[in-house]
Amino acid sequence: MKLLECSVCGHVEFDVAPDKCLVCRSVQAYKENDAAIKRPGQTPGGEADKKHLPFIKVEADSFFAGSTDSVLVKAVIGEMEHPMKAEHFIRWMDFYVDHKFVNRVWLSPALNRPAAAVSIRAKSGTVTVCQNCNMHGTWMTEQAFGA
Repeated sequence: MKLLECSVCGHVEFDVAPDKCLVCRSVQAYKENDAAIKRPGQTPGGEADKKHLPFIKVEADSFFAGSTDSVLVKAVIGEMEHPMKAEHFIRWMDFYVDHKFVNRVWLSPALNRPAAAVSIRAKSGTVTVCQNCNMHGTWMTEQAFGA
């Protein structure tokens, strides 16, 4: 899998970069960067992993009760809750299904905890969540769901 990182906003695309960044709309700003994301097995381990790897839970879509065509993807950053202080915080979380970008959730260190939930219209696939720590870079976790 090839990682392509936007040189303006840090958004990552997998294998193929669009003409415009899907987050900041910069034109042809992607550069291949295999070190753009820290993935399980490629991380420092220990407390760093416990505070930075996203934990993903996919469940019935409670936003749309009775829905059979969507799931609710919840992600929390860290087995140990990541700090959300002005000097050290999670900037954003990006959600993907089958390596296709769904959306970015921006977090405020003053108002948010390091978590987000997104309703995604899909019955099965692989969810990827990437998060960006202002001090330690971008980390990702993936989880298969559905049939």
